[in-house]
Amino acid sequence: MADVDTKEEEKHLIERAKTEESAFAELYEFYLPKIFAYVTRRINDRDEAEDLVSNIFLRVVENIKGFNPAKSSFKTWIYTIATNMMI
Repeated sequence: MADVDTKEEEKHLIERAKTEESAFAELYEFYLPKIFAYVTRRINDRDEAEDLVSNIFLRVVENIKGFNPAKSSFKTWIYTIATNMMI
């Protein structure tokens, strides 16, 4: 997602990710290290964090069609999923 410079471009990528695997792959590549670091800091167990992050992205894939940018940013949405999964 390095080529996404504006919120509008991010919104367009997210809309494409609802139907295109390649667009979702861009979001995944961008957010994976951030979500992994977030979870690892809280879990303190790398193996468990890896499993949890896999499940977080599975939940994102299953629910991305329901993502509504009018309610929150994608960043807030994915971190909320991560937080809820850790709980």
